[in-house]
Amino acid sequence: MTVGDMDTTTRLDRAQERLDKALARLDAALQKGGEIAASTPSQEVAEEISRLNEENARLREATHSVSRRLDSTISRLKAVLEG
Repeated sequence: MTVGDMDTTTRLDRAQERLDKALARLDAALQKGGEIAASTPSQEVAEEISRLNEENARLREATHSVSRRLDSTISRLKAVLEG
């Protein structure tokens, strides 16, 4: 191997090393970005959560109203049956 070949090999080794380090940094940044994205809801997700909370509140109120009407109907039926 000539001196020129050795110099080229050394340069290639250093370039490969720099590339490996850059890829490792990029991978770490992508993983960190994924963690941030996973822990921070997007605007779309936040809007969906808000909509579902509103729907939940409406359904709870409807359930409460139906429960009151059923209780009233049961009381009237008992009164009729008891005569």
